[in-house]
Amino acid sequence: GKLEGKGGKVLHGMRYAISETTDHKPADIVAYSDADVTVKMEFVGRLIASMVNEDGTLKPVAAVGSRNADKGGLAVPFTVADPEGYIGSTANWIRRTYFQPENPIADTQMGLKAFTREALEQILGYAKDTTFSFDTELQALVLLTALVQMEEVGVLWFDSAEFTGTNVNERLKMFKAWIDQYRYLGRKGPADQKAIVTEADLEEFETLIEETMQQKDSEKSPYF
Repeated sequence: GKLEGKGGKVLHGMRYAISETTDHKPADIVAYSDADVTVKMEFVGRLIASMVNEDGTLKPVAAVGSRNADKGGLAVPFTVADPEGYIGSTANWIRRTYFQPENPIADTQMGLKAFTREALEQILGYAKDTTFSFDTELQALVLLTALVQMEEVGVLWFDSAEFTGTNVNERLKMFKAWIDQYRYLGRKGPADQKAIVTEADLEEFETLIEETMQQKDSEKSPYF
C-alpha cells in the first residue's frame, strides 16, 4: 500500500504536515529524523537556519543534514567495516558516478532533513519511492526544478545504543531502488553524456543483486 516501507511512511507524514483541513493548519517547515537517535534533534535548528532570509521569511529550501567534514559534519564511526558497510559504500559510489552525477549532495542518506512547505509543494506530488532510498528520489526531484534550493548542512552523527544499522539485503534493495529512480528520473545524464547507463547495464546490476540476495549462507564469502 501507500504506507509500505520507510519512504512511504515519511512521504505520507510530510503530505499530511503541509495539508490544510478543518482541524489542521499546514506546517511552514517539515523535518524528519531516523528513530535510532543517532542525531540530536537540536541540530534541526542548523537546517532551519539555511532556510531563513534576512527579513525572517522562508526560502523554498530542502536542507540535508550531512556527516560530510567539508560541510562541518562529523560521524563516529563514518563507515562500518562489515558487509553492510562495503555494499552501501559500493552502491553509493555507483549511484553518484553513474545514476546521479549531477547531485551535489555528498551525504545523501543522512537521517535528518528539513523542507519548507513551498519546497515540498513543488516535489511531493511526483514522489513515489516507498523504500529506504526515498531520500535520493526527493533530491533528484529538487534538481529537476529550478524553484527549490538544496543545502547540505553539517551535523554530528554518532553511533548510539539504539543504532541498529540497515541489514545487507536492505542495502541491496536500496541499490535496486536507485536503478528504478535512474530509469524514470536520470536517463538524460550529465551534459557531456559520459555517465549514461544503458538498459542492459541496469539489467546486469539487477541480476547481480538478485543472485546475491538468493545466496545461501553456505555459498557466501566469509567476508559477507
